[in-house]
Amino acid sequence: MRRELGQSIGIIVEPDPQEENFRKKVNEWVHDDITYDDVMKHLPDHYYPVEQRVVRRFVRRVSQAISQIRR
Repeated sequence: MRRELGQSIGIIVEPDPQEENFRKKVNEWVHDDITYDDVMKHLPDHYYPVEQRVVRRFVRRVSQAISQIRR
């Protein structure tokens, strides 16, 4: 019963891609491959207050739109 429950929970819960990317960046920082500022650029959105999340998404979307226009 325990094993089946653990397997079914593993299927339902999917890892957050932002969280996985952040963990990779932290690991790179630990090995001195990148700076602390680079790590903080990849901090997942859910760690920020709501106002900053909105601003970050807006900035991301605007920069994506600008890069598409440049192409």
